[in-house]
Amino acid sequence: MISEDMSTPEKIIAAFLQVWETNPDDIFTTSGAINGLPELSSYVVGHPEKSNADIAKKIQEWSRNYKQLRDVLVAALRKPKNKPTDPTKQGNVVGNNYPELYASLCKRIEQSGK
Repeated sequence: MISEDMSTPEKIIAAFLQVWETNPDDIFTTSGAINGLPELSSYVVGHPEKSNADIAKKIQEWSRNYKQLRDVLVAALRKPKNKPTDPTKQGNVVGNNYPELYASLCKRIEQSGK
């Protein structure tokens, strides 16, 4: 489990983006998380008024269903990247199917200055 005292909401979001960028097709597919991405995407994209803390909490709750992905997220929290790159330009399936989710999370990180 990702501990709330372990990171700020922005670090949790940045860690998710780091996992998304490194090899999303592999980790999201093998963990089964690709099946849950519509739910996460709907929440993040559909609720722009939510705070970063709310979004980070949703990512934490959502990732509990995917142990392998959750473990990768926890590892990414130790050293997330500062600036994400756009994975939709890399031709990956996850990035191409959920560009709004990625863009929405990137926007949150940019607004927070992280």
